[in-house]
Amino acid sequence: MRPFLTCLVPSFKKADGSFARPVQLQRCLDSLCAAYVPRPYFLQTVVMWDRVWGGSGVGGMFAQIPDHASRVDGDYVTVLGDDDVLADETVVGRLQAIAESASFPDVIIVSTEKAEHGRLPYDHVGPPICGRIDLGCVVTRRDVWLQHVHDYGDSYEGDFKHLDAMWQAGRHFHYATGLLFSRGAVSRGGVE
Repeated sequence: MRPFLTCLVPSFKKADGSFARPVQLQRCLDSLCAAYVPRPYFLQTVVMWDRVWGGSGVGGMFAQIPDHASRVDGDYVTVLGDDDVLADETVVGRLQAIAESASFPDVIIVSTEKAEHGRLPYDHVGPPICGRIDLGCVVTRRDVWLQHVHDYGDSYEGDFKHLDAMWQAGRHFHYATGLLFSRGAVSRGGVE
């Protein structure tokens, strides 16, 4: 068995080492544990720690993603914030079916629902537009993700820089925006 999907979960700690969002992180991990994944696959979760106060913060979180590349074993990779949850228990299985039916595209664009913005991405097929897509909308085939892992920026929009680099490189994007993959907030590194 091997993982179909690796979820990188950036989670923030305060300078004193306590969790910045312990309740939200637990909700996130609970949703991942409840996910159904068809055999012979499973779901891999990799938690990345970052510091909010006096540390690298949201932008630095993206800059740290390459440091975790060796821990990623899934056929596909996505980043799920610690303030997000999977939309439901069946979504990973449905994503796997979409990937298979689309001949395992380089990048799959799914939907996420954010409390402040509604459903993302907005109705758009084509080049990604900064501010109109969220990191939770992007699921990348592992080999492609590894080739572009150093394209994450060190700013708040570091996830967009990664996505745009893949678009500019001519990667095949498959739009499955009818699949609501996750729900959450836009916490920008803030504590609970």
